[in-house]
Amino acid sequence: MDLDRESRTMRVWRILMSGLFFLGFGSGALIFSLLLFPLLQIFLPVARRRSQFRHAIHWSFRFFWCAMRTVGLAELRVSGGERLRADRGVIIVANHPSLLDYV
Repeated sequence: MDLDRESRTMRVWRILMSGLFFLGFGSGALIFSLLLFPLLQIFLPVARRRSQFRHAIHWSFRFFWCAMRTVGLAELRVSGGERLRADRGVIIVANHPSLLDYV
C-alpha cells in the first residue's frame, strides 16, 4: 500500500513540475523575445550582439536544465562522450523526445 501511495505521489509531483517547467519555458521565451533581446539590440554594438544573444541563450538553458535535474524531471547519460568532444559540426539526435531536444 505504501508503495502505491508513493508512486502516485511521485506521478503527481512529476505532472506538477512538468507543468511548471513548461510554463517557465514559455514565460522565459516571451521575456527573452519581448524584453531581453530588444534591449540587447538597442544597447549593444552590432559586432557583439550575436555572441551576447548566444551567451544569454546558453546560460538560460543551462539554468533550465540544472533546475530540471534538481527536481528530478531530467537525467542525462552520455556514452561515447570522448568521441563527441573531438567532432565538430555534427548533429546529435536524442532517442527520446523532450522539451530540450531542439536545443
